[in-house]
Amino acid sequence: MDGSLPVGQVPSEKKLPRKNIIIAVILLLILTSGVAVFFLTQNKTKEPTVSLTKEYNNPFDTKTQYTNPFSNYKNPFDNLTQ
Repeated sequence: MDGSLPVGQVPSEKKLPRKNIIIAVILLLILTSGVAVFFLTQNKTKEPTVSLTKEYNNPFDTKTQYTNPFSNYKNPFDNLTQ
């Protein structure tokens, strides 16, 4: 036996079943249509929808704002010298 086929036999070829090919083509079509829809729906020239103002008004009541109780605190170690 030298590895060659006996006389009269045809080498078997591995072929994909027709069902697998159809499924692959359908999946490819779905993928390409999804990519096409994605790129077609992208709006590249979007205008800003919020108007910019230079003046800021604080919407909170100043009487209820947090105040730091330690704002007048002095560090006792500030006057020490080395």
